[in-house]
Amino acid sequence: MPETIYDMGTWRVESNMLMLAPDPDVTWNPNTDRHFVMLRAKSGNPEPLLLGVDHRIHVFEHIVGAKPKSTPDYLVFSSLRKKSVWANGAVSREKARLGKNSKAWRPCWFTDAGCPHPGTVTGK
Repeated sequence: MPETIYDMGTWRVESNMLMLAPDPDVTWNPNTDRHFVMLRAKSGNPEPLLLGVDHRIHVFEHIVGAKPKSTPDYLVFSSLRKKSVWANGAVSREKARLGKNSKAWRPCWFTDAGCPHPGTVTGK
């Protein structure tokens, strides 16, 4: 799949949780977490982890139930973590690059009809 935006919107922190709200143009279920709790693993990297509480926490619970001694490793595996630090201005550039006018915004991929073949001419 080429670079594709499958969810977008706004975020806020409420009751110690990071909460994502979809853009009105996102009319499909992206099957991803939209509520996250911040955690820190006792071992390894002290960076905070974001554990999704809509879906990923259930995966984590299932895995830890099978191998409880591996909890810290599975916590890191099941969570989101910071990959890199962006320089000043990088967020604005990336947001502009991946906005609704970019090639990555393909809402048709999430409809039953799907997107036209890349070589197909549409009405635009």
